[in-house]
Amino acid sequence: MKHFCNNDRMLAQYISGTLSDDQNTQFEIHLTECDACRNAFAGAQLILNDKTLNAYHPIPLEMARDIVRELSFLGQLTKKFNQWIEGIIPDPIGSLCVSPVKYRSAEQKGIFIHIEHIFDDLKSTIVFIRHDDQLFQIKLFIHVPQSCNDTFRLKLMRDETLLKYEKLTDQSIHLKDAYSFGTYGIYMFKNGIQKGQLKFTLSTQGFMEQ
Repeated sequence: MKHFCNNDRMLAQYISGTLSDDQNTQFEIHLTECDACRNAFAGAQLILNDKTLNAYHPIPLEMARDIVRELSFLGQLTKKFNQWIEGIIPDPIGSLCVSPVKYRSAEQKGIFIHIEHIFDDLKSTIVFIRHDDQLFQIKLFIHVPQSCNDTFRLKLMRDETLLKYEKLTDQSIHLKDAYSFGTYGIYMFKNGIQKGQLKFTLSTQGFMEQ
């Protein structure tokens, strides 16, 4: 479906709902396969939804995902898998909602995966930052009130090997060590009690929840 790529007219028709049913279905399938068209669609929606803002560079990741998730079939396809994305790295620490931005420093750009996960009853934001070809770092934030007096610790395992067991500061942690691609487990503890886990594999293709 290469004829859909860089086709501003068809994108406008899709947003306005003037494509035929068959064309509409084909275009939605194309959006699941083409990063460029998906980003263009997300950007167009952002501009349509807020006339006071100009063009964004790059498109905020979570906003783009929120828009694309409105396609119900895509929500099922992306439930367990996330691809690496290049752009401004979202900081889960202190900025829980990614907002439209026009300019950021070059140091904040990189290749990353941004996910939301619930450890039992603890909602978290996790960012995997890719380094070189086979290495990554982890940033994690737990969504709890700032006045919370509970103690949270993160345990990172690879196979049966303990890599990290660290306390979260201000409900957040940045594991600055770089880890190689493979299968891992993140275990979250609250006041010494395990609250849940996330098992996943990171590869050159992206993140796959186990």
